[in-house]
Amino acid sequence: MYLALNCTTGDMMAVKQVELPKTASDRDDTRQTSVVNAIKSESETLKDLDHPNIVQYLGFEQTLDYFSM
Repeated sequence: MYLALNCTTGDMMAVKQVELPKTASDRDDTRQTSVVNAIKSESETLKDLDHPNIVQYLGFEQTLDYFSM
């Protein structure tokens, strides 16, 4: 979890980030792939929720190295 600044609005926000598997052995590691799949599933769930007791979902970004939301 990271604290980030939204440069457009000036608001502070939390960013959850996981490193994507890079090598073939990383992709064969079930722990690494399950963590990536879990955060992608969490992202899919959060985008449909709107409730005052649930953090607001703003979106995600996937680069070659990281998945961030």
